[in-house]
Amino acid sequence: MRRIGQIERQTMKLKMKMPDLSANEAEIKVVRWLVEPGDPVQRGQPLLEVETDKATVEVESIASGIFREALAAPDEEVEVGALIAAIEVENVSPLASEHGGEGETP
Repeated sequence: MRRIGQIERQTMKLKMKMPDLSANEAEIKVVRWLVEPGDPVQRGQPLLEVETDKATVEVESIASGIFREALAAPDEEVEVGALIAAIEVENVSPLASEHGGEGETP
């Protein structure tokens, strides 16, 4: 956790699930990752390519942050709803007045 002025910055790891991209398949094949761990990503940015029964499509990031981990390997068949990625996101909130002045940490 970092504090800048009267803003408290915390990070949390957001887990992303395989979206349901095909009405006919319970599993979707990961083709390749388009980002590497440590890369900054933006919400809506393509993270990986997957193959369904109809086409190869890109799966977009659900949040802006730092891509931390791929939880599915290329050529792996992944069930819809299974965890596929971890993204570190920043959670910003105003400090409560009882926490003290600028730059302090509890």
